[in-house]
Amino acid sequence: MTEIFEARKGGWRFRGKPVVLTTAWRWPQEDYSAEENIEHLRIAARDGFTSADLWFRGRDLWDGSGWTSFDGADRYVEEAARLGLVVVVTIDYSASRMPEELIRKHGWKVVTEEGEELPLVVNPDVPDSYVFQNLPLCDPSFAHATREFVQAVVQHYRGNEWIGYWNIMGEVWGFKPYLKPGTGALETGYDEFTRDKFREWLRGRYDLKGLSQKWGRRAYGSWEDVEPPVGMRRADFGGEELGRWEAAWWDWHSFKLEATVGFMRKVGGWIRELDRRPQMVEYNAGMTGYYNQWDRENRWDLVIGEGLTNLGVQAFERNYKNQIYYNCIARGNSPPPHQLNEINLPNMAMALESEGQAEVDPVAFGRRLLWLCQAMGATGMNVNWLGDLVQLLKGEPKEDHPEERRRGYQDVKRTNLQFHKLGEEFAASSPPPPKIAVLVVDETTLRESGLAVGLAKPILRVLVEQGYGSEVAIVSERQVLEGHLGGYRLVFLPRAPYLRREIAERLEAYVEDGGFLVVGPGSGRYDEHGESYGGLCEPLRRCCGVNPKQMLHPDCDTHDFSVAKEFHRLRMGRLVRGDYLEELEIESENTVVPLRFNWQAEQPAMVLNSYGKGRCCYLGFWPSDDREEKGLEDVVISLVEDAGLEPYVRVSGERGLVDKGVIAGVRFHPGGTFLILIETADREHRLQVELNAERFELERAYVEERPAGGKEVSLGGGGGWKFPALLGPAEVKVFHLRSSGR
Repeated sequence: MTEIFEARKGGWRFRGKPVVLTTAWRWPQEDYSAEENIEHLRIAARDGFTSADLWFRGRDLWDGSGWTSFDGADRYVEEAARLGLVVVVTIDYSASRMPEELIRKHGWKVVTEEGEELPLVVNPDVPDSYVFQNLPLCDPSFAHATREFVQAVVQHYRGNEWIGYWNIMGEVWGFKPYLKPGTGALETGYDEFTRDKFREWLRGRYDLKGLSQKWGRRAYGSWEDVEPPVGMRRADFGGEELGRWEAAWWDWHSFKLEATVGFMRKVGGWIRELDRRPQMVEYNAGMTGYYNQWDRENRWDLVIGEGLTNLGVQAFERNYKNQIYYNCIARGNSPPPHQLNEINLPNMAMALESEGQAEVDPVAFGRRLLWLCQAMGATGMNVNWLGDLVQLLKGEPKEDHPEERRRGYQDVKRTNLQFHKLGEEFAASSPPPPKIAVLVVDETTLRESGLAVGLAKPILRVLVEQGYGSEVAIVSERQVLEGHLGGYRLVFLPRAPYLRREIAERLEAYVEDGGFLVVGPGSGRYDEHGESYGGLCEPLRRCCGVNPKQMLHPDCDTHDFSVAKEFHRLRMGRLVRGDYLEELEIESENTVVPLRFNWQAEQPAMVLNSYGKGRCCYLGFWPSDDREEKGLEDVVISLVEDAGLEPYVRVSGERGLVDKGVIAGVRFHPGGTFLILIETADREHRLQVELNAERFELERAYVEERPAGGKEVSLGGGGGWKFPALLGPAEVKVFHLRSSGR
């Protein structure tokens, strides 16, 4: 049976036809059929949007004994269908948005490491409102109520052909900290249900004697004495000191991760029991590589494949570097389509101003951000806060930035029109499989939130600027442990001082089988419990071919790295600036040393080792990401080229050099390829666009601008694979490439 709405070949399909979903998100009034909400739908249809959001919270549908109050929502869906809008149903199963009578009846609450209890009835006197988005995951009554609510929604609408995918509310946590004024972030999860479940989890891994030894605590008398560690001191919830707190903290985190991810998988399973439509999460919390107030154990990337089918792309960003990172998380952890979520287009002025970028044109920035996401594999757009725009269209704009809001909305309408003109071929297009990955691992993230990501983002930026943006990804321990690295030609591990031996062994196997691994300084020194390996862990030491030793006196921001052996972009005589962090003792006979530190001492700083069928590169230094000096850029791209990867498209300026003021991306569909060019430097560019015929598997082809049309340019044969293009400030152009046969 063909589904009416489905994900197929990397794109959305509705009634068998490819579709780009664009919507303007706003939270409907509690009466969904209120005239303001119906007006929202009419404006959306008039201005070229193709879908509408319908957001359900538990309390919205509660009738006192069950979830049956759908009358207003049904009228909303009927009006959307009459207007030709696909309805995306968002299921918000937040405990604090359940009926208050259920919250009080079952006593759902958050308990902090200080023992303070916060009932999950939102209290306006508590400044940290997000603490109420925690879920009492281990309370059976909450699981029961959530299942009833979720399945009531799905049961009611599964037969409606105008329902698109099920969108899972992403801003929920199991154990988000409580940001208490005057104290700071307090850990949560210390209610009796969670503590009992934790003890049960530990029983499956330790006996009492082994646990006390592992955690460095005096002997336990019984399992009832076992308490989870707290975050504010090296002790447990009962006040007992823990000599090996790091080990206890890892166990507590691992339990919470399993509990949170397990519950999110259950929600997806409850939906899947009744309906086979795609399930997507907006994915604006629980980001891989961070462990902070927003990103905890709510790791949506680990839920994919167990109910949840697709990760969205969060676009609530104010700079390209962060947006590239968000795009790469989705690309590395779920198949496309990746619906573009919560982009601030008409409200971008406010967003940029909040980060000190008031001088940036918000309309130009928003346009570039949106098309950057399309170029990297996202689809469509979900514009944030149409409610503000409804007021604008009534002639009552908000006082802040009214003109920028008007201009921004006009650009949104133009984008809707552009998607429409690009047609079903563009709607059916999807990015190529990613070939370059940056790996971040949970055990390091727990202890060094964001540090690995801070090193990853410049790598990703370089790759995007050099034409690889459509095939880069962020991956985590999941892909390593499940054996899914084989499709990547190159994997960067920029920083992972804490690394499970099992992961190190799998990385060694990846290299042996023909992969190319790049290991950053300081990686692989401790296991997941914080125990030292006494140096680089053996599996990495073998495949890297070096024994690195941390320097007592690191030499930072030095230009004394010289090219000792020519290596792609690293030419003899070249100096590279960076931070010299480790001395490298070479242990393999199969090594090449492209970079050495100090021309007198000639100490190895970058070592390439052949191992099995693959290669491994160990960096004893970290190159500067200064754009003028191009140290990081040339090291990264040299490694990419050594892995045998050339970009699909190379965009050059008038002097024949790669034009970094233009971002390029490709999207494939059965009849050809779309090429997206995005101007980012606020100037005019006269470009030469060169296609890699070998990667496109072409002998001859035609290219034309879409949707503008115009004369096709013939490529291949004696004419070569270049064509000229002119790009103005903040301009985006889309070209279509099709084969003319062999």
